[in-house]
Amino acid sequence: MPVVTVVPKDRLIIVDGVALNFVFDAPETMHALQWDGQRGHIEWEDDDNWPLEAEAYNDEVAPYVALWQAEKALRDKAAAEAAEEYNSLASTKARKLAEINAACDAALASLTADYPESELLTFDKQEAEARALLADPEAVTPFLTPLAAARGMETEELARKVIAKADAFTTASGHVIGLRQKDEDRLKAAQSVEDVAVIVPEYRLPEAG
Repeated sequence: MPVVTVVPKDRLIIVDGVALNFVFDAPETMHALQWDGQRGHIEWEDDDNWPLEAEAYNDEVAPYVALWQAEKALRDKAAAEAAEEYNSLASTKARKLAEINAACDAALASLTADYPESELLTFDKQEAEARALLADPEAVTPFLTPLAAARGMETEELARKVIAKADAFTTASGHVIGLRQKDEDRLKAAQSVEDVAVIVPEYRLPEAG
């Protein structure tokens, strides 16, 4: 016979050291039931303890063991179903896609890690003005002109630097995004969890040429 503890007000039944909390029926004034595998007792809030010998097991202890077994079976089934869903091909693919996207984001973020967010917000404007200026020396550059002056350089020189950086970023980001898309294509084609597992998204930036 198992070792059993029942505490109704805590909604607790413990069988052989495994505790489950759930709603079950028990006498209203029953404080606890203790069974050591051979004998035990019931503790009452309004009466003395009742000793329990082996012959009382079927009537006094076994019903709580049966309740515990039914609850554990339900939980084991739910856990098995959850594990099956977690390990399914669809769920495995979803987690791998998130991993792929996170690796891509991390690689792209490293390209601009040294810049404050406020400066990043000006990159498109810097590039637009720089390309306009190199295409037309008379182009108005309300952002690049004071930026170049503050740095102590000619506006055209700064424009060339801005375009060089923009082109380098485009090349690097295109490389990383291409690797991400390649892994996504492999993921879509995967036919098994094992096929998914061999996809390891590690995106390194291309060497500067």
